[in-house]
Amino acid sequence: MKYSLSFLLFASLSIHVISQPVRVVPYYEWSDPIAFQLSRSPLITGYGECSDSLSQVYDGMIFYEYDGAYYGIENWADYYYWYTKKYWYYFDEPELYEFFYLTGNDYGMASYIAGNYYRCHYYPSLISLQFTNRKPQYNRLRDTKYCAQSAKEIKRLNKALDNAFVKKLNSSQKKESYCQKYRNYSYSYSGTHTTCAYKTAGKTGYAGQRNRQAPVNSSVNRISSTVQSSGTTELARVAETLK
Repeated sequence: MKYSLSFLLFASLSIHVISQPVRVVPYYEWSDPIAFQLSRSPLITGYGECSDSLSQVYDGMIFYEYDGAYYGIENWADYYYWYTKKYWYYFDEPELYEFFYLTGNDYGMASYIAGNYYRCHYYPSLISLQFTNRKPQYNRLRDTKYCAQSAKEIKRLNKALDNAFVKKLNSSQKKESYCQKYRNYSYSYSGTHTTCAYKTAGKTGYAGQRNRQAPVNSSVNRISSTVQSSGTTELARVAETLK
């Protein structure tokens, strides 16, 4: 009986996932909350103990947790910012995505995610990306080939993300090594003030692009980052390789 119930739930999930179409998202809607709301929900989520409380304070906004920090999720830009943090070991140079995120560059963010920087086979989102008049070198999300659309594929995605061997193998390549390579791109930590949009429990601003006051919750670990101008220039040069 228990086996039969499990099978029925598995089959039900398969039918539910397959029955919904994959939404086509133009790259310029990467930061658009409406595009996110009209898309199917992400397959991978990250609710934490404070997610519900923060959601109540911030008008129903979704909050995902990673390593004690909470990230407000309103659009695909927000979602993949959290995702690149939590599953950093499946990305090459995730700081490139962070740079695009901080500067509000939708094309940069979308082309990074759709490109060869992501090393997992399946994506956690059920969307395809359209670049219209822009032509990135790679677009793995031009169709549904890498979208996990069945329960079996979703299981493979979850198993891959939970692969301790992969995480251990890539530990030496974590973001600190990238920051050492580009020494002028540095992080500084303070109490509640954030100068350049590294967010925990909400977003703070860079040039007005990511501007939301951080929740006044003493249990939330607030982290701030400062990107020095020379470091920003260096990252911008590196980012040109995506075009």
